[in-house]
Amino acid sequence: MITQEGWYKLNTDEASKGNPSISGVGGILRDYLGRVIFAFQEPLGTNTKHQAELSTLHRGLEICRNKGFRNIWIETDAKEIIMFLSSPRQGAWNVQNTLQRIWNIQSQMECRISHIFREDNQAADFLANQACSAQQLCILHEDGRTGKVKGIVTLDSSGLPYIRFKN
Repeated sequence: MITQEGWYKLNTDEASKGNPSISGVGGILRDYLGRVIFAFQEPLGTNTKHQAELSTLHRGLEICRNKGFRNIWIETDAKEIIMFLSSPRQGAWNVQNTLQRIWNIQSQMECRISHIFREDNQAADFLANQACSAQQLCILHEDGRTGKVKGIVTLDSSGLPYIRFKN
């Protein structure tokens, strides 16, 4: 958890049914006390895993910038994305294009990025899985969270795991 006032934590994740395949992305922004500011989910169509992971990070940073949040600590369970962001000229042209858009947004903010284990990224994972069957971008504000999202966030803020069962 971030303990510095004025900083926000952005967790992002992607979900896909293959590589490449139909994918969805999701993320959640919390303040330094762990309170949810907003969550988002968006279907992407067919993408590779790396492109989808970068797209969710781009979308999350774009929403943060548009809402006026400037101090963002990014947490992702995709180590490859952290490597992409720290080293120019990695990846195919579509990856490079998305990286450039991310770097452009980051130049307008103060950003940190770190790895988080998949088990600690359950809220973003759930949102990304839901996005695979969604129709369009959906931004949920703190008061709009319902059902499983609210439950996962409550468990997460209590330090308890969310156990996902396959249907």
